[in-house]
Amino acid sequence: MFALPLLGGGAIMAGVLLPWMTFYAGLQRLNGLQGVHGWWLLSAGVAAVVLTAWQWRTPRTWRALLLLALGAMASAACALLLVRASRMNDVPAMLMLVPRMGPGLYVSLAGALAVTIGGAVQRRVRRFETAEA
Repeated sequence: MFALPLLGGGAIMAGVLLPWMTFYAGLQRLNGLQGVHGWWLLSAGVAAVVLTAWQWRTPRTWRALLLLALGAMASAACALLLVRASRMNDVPAMLMLVPRMGPGLYVSLAGALAVTIGGAVQRRVRRFETAEA
C-alpha cells in the first residue's frame, strides 16, 4: 500500500535527473534541473516520499488526500510539459537544433501517476478501515 507512492516519488526525482530533451542529434542534453519546472517536480517527488513515510508511521485520511492532490498536480504538470516539448518540432527555427524527446518526462509522468494512484488507494483503505471499526 505504501510502496506505490514511495516508488512513484523516487521515479519523479529520477525523471528530473534524466534528459528531457536532446539537441543536435543527441550531442547536447537538457535535464529538468536546468529550469524551474524540474525543480518543482523534484520538490514534488521529495514531498511525496516524505508524505508516504509520514503516512506509513501514522496513517491519516488528510495525508492520503494531500498525497492524491500532489500526485494529480505533478501528473498535470508533466503532461503539460510533454505537450509543450512535443510541439518544439513545429517551430521552424527549432528544426536546425534537431530536438528530440528524452526519457525524463515520461519517467516523471509515470511516477506522478503512481503517486496519484497510491494516494487514492491509501484513502480508500483508510476509509474502509475506519468504517469497520
